Amino acid sequence: MQRHLPAGDAGAGATATMRRDHDEVAELTRQLQQLRDALAGPLTTERRRGVQRLLYGLHAVVRLHFAKEEEVYLPLLDARLTAEEAAEMYKTMHGPPSPARAPGRAADIAGRHLL
Repeated sequence: MQRHLPAGDAGAGATATMRRDHDEVAELTRQLQQLRDALAGPLTTERRRGVQRLLYGLHAVVRLHFAKEEEVYLPLLDARLTAEEAAEMYKTMHGPPSPARAPGRAADIAGRHLL
């Protein structure tokens, strides 16, 4: 995907913010797993608040990430990708598409991974 974004610092910076989102999702998920693994007995108010904090944070990061994809990256990719390049990107991300779900535009590709 990065090869279809602006060259130089703009392209590197553009993908860096998305990679940072992925890192944050992984970290929040790791923390949530730690809380789950530490649960023994009834859920205390403190632990419940910790779980809520992590879930709200995870929700916010994922919503923002998807909004950036839809509003910034997908239009940019649609403008720069050929149908063949979009199909190759889809294949790289998800494996070969089924005939009923053959990709066309980058927005179509992204929408499919949410289904």
